[in-house]
Amino acid sequence: MGPRDVLFMGSIVIDHVMYVDQLPKVGQSVMTDNFHRFPGGKGSNQAISAAKFGAETRFFGRIGTEPGSREMTGLMEQAGIDMSAMLQSSDATVGMCVILVEKGTGKNMIVFDPAATLRLTPADIEAHPEVFCAGGLFALTMEFQRDTVYAAIRAAHAAGMEILLDPLAIPGGEFPADIPPMVEFIKPNETEASALTGVEVRDIATAKEAARRLRQMGFGTPILSLGEQGILALRGEEFIEVPRHVVSAVDSTAAGDVLIGSFLAAYAAHGDFEGALRTANAAAALSTTKMGAQTSIPTPEEVKALLEKTR
Repeated sequence: MGPRDVLFMGSIVIDHVMYVDQLPKVGQSVMTDNFHRFPGGKGSNQAISAAKFGAETRFFGRIGTEPGSREMTGLMEQAGIDMSAMLQSSDATVGMCVILVEKGTGKNMIVFDPAATLRLTPADIEAHPEVFCAGGLFALTMEFQRDTVYAAIRAAHAAGMEILLDPLAIPGGEFPADIPPMVEFIKPNETEASALTGVEVRDIATAKEAARRLRQMGFGTPILSLGEQGILALRGEEFIEVPRHVVSAVDSTAAGDVLIGSFLAAYAAHGDFEGALRTANAAAALSTTKMGAQTSIPTPEEVKALLEKTR
């Protein structure tokens, strides 16, 4: 593979999605006749998005041996992803996810069991240094045990990879001191950015404050996805604002994953950070106009048309 291929490490999940008229409140039961089963998982969504946008893409992690795991592995291979580094756990299954989506707004509620994903250990990282290749890009989610995440970041950094971290909402940004300086890109949403920094992200001004805090923590380039307010990035000393595209959203599931995958594919191809960010912003917006996670990933041609339309 080329020197700017993209290695992903994250969950592989089968999504069970129900579309409801209104998201339920605590203790409330709602009924629907709109159920779908989709391939998903944050890591898988990101990798397939990157492959669809032309990146040479590899995946590392753990999966089961049962039919669901074989189905998902096959789908990812069909998408052009190199799955040869995957480890198997015979006593675990592919991840499972339950998603409720509100009709009309696309807002969602998600609960998932990572299953075999959580079986990946620091020992697995240490035993397979060959998956980390100098000059490549490495994207990982925090869907693993913390020690596994940190071991992977250290291994990728030592190998000379550029790293993108998709974080969870960790109160106070509790990372080991050596981790943030190894991470070039960190991509939180508003909730995650608020938890990581202690800054309540409500608008562009507070997003800028949160981005500065992330930089102070040691992260190279914070990229904040802000829903209706678009994307804010701090690149060097410059803030880059990318307004959201106005589209008819039906399902926001995986929009953040599409953003990451398409961004990395574009960035790996030409190294233009702002251009890659604008491509990713358009791809994420278009993904909300279709149902499901991987089924909602737009084509590069659709993204190009949207960018030309809004230029």
